[in-house]
Amino acid sequence: MLGTFKSLITTMKLAFRPPVTAEYPTVAPALTPRFMAHPVLTWDKDVPEPYCTGCLVCMRICPTDCIDVAMMDNPKHAEGDSSRRKIVDYFELNVADCIMCGLCVEYCNFDAIIMSDNFDASQYARPNLVLDLEALLESGREQEARGRWSPPEARKSQRRAAAQGGGTAATGAGDAAEGEDRVAAARRRAAELRAQRAAERGETGEASAAPPSEASAGDERVAEARRRAAELRAQRAAERGETGETGAAPPAETGAGDERVAEARRRVAELRAQRAAERGETVETSAADTSQGEPDAADNQSEADRE
Repeated sequence: MLGTFKSLITTMKLAFRPPVTAEYPTVAPALTPRFMAHPVLTWDKDVPEPYCTGCLVCMRICPTDCIDVAMMDNPKHAEGDSSRRKIVDYFELNVADCIMCGLCVEYCNFDAIIMSDNFDASQYARPNLVLDLEALLESGREQEARGRWSPPEARKSQRRAAAQGGGTAATGAGDAAEGEDRVAAARRRAAELRAQRAAERGETGEASAAPPSEASAGDERVAEARRRAAELRAQRAAERGETGETGAAPPAETGAGDERVAEARRRVAELRAQRAAERGETVETSAADTSQGEPDAADNQSEADRE
């Protein structure tokens, strides 16, 4: 009984609420400002011609390959009526394959593509979903008429402003002055930052403004590193039984190195003598050995003559 009473109360509450279902297509649905349907092309009323130059960026960036674009020379540029040297020849968009990702709009450099709100672009045949250049431009004009897009007046080039009789020289001078002001402000900020860092390290502003190779702190660090290297070399030389000066010299010039070389030579001479004795040959390894071996050779020769 209590459950039935609660259900009746809920029904009475919902009965007095306004309907939430839109009677489409009699009543148009309310779309959010960021709603995106398939992309369309924009039209430049000043020239007049499309903003699209056929640069193929949208076709290359499209993840589903639903865009086909071709470029041609702009005849209005040869006549001096347009600043665009190239213009779009044909533009085809397959709405059936488009995923409405918006990458073509993001990568377009000329504001030539916008995302529309044409949510009711359904057709009875798939070939009808392939939109050509004229259809896309017409949809773009509709989007502009509904206030979803406005021409980029602030981003017009200086050549177009000069062709329209605008004050290009004054604008260019103002931009140059503004750029110089920004550069000067950036330099001041950099100088203040260097001074602040120098103050934190306990240095003067002149030392911080100077290059690191000329700064006193840099010289002190270099000298300290050199002292440490000298101490390390002296310690290693002491471990090898050498003096500091001997350790700084190359190993080939040290006394210990000469002793090792002489010891190695003696070992080689003994080894050669041993091998020669095994073969029954005489050994003439050095001048000292030769001088000592000559009497023995003479005695041997005299003994052979006596025999």
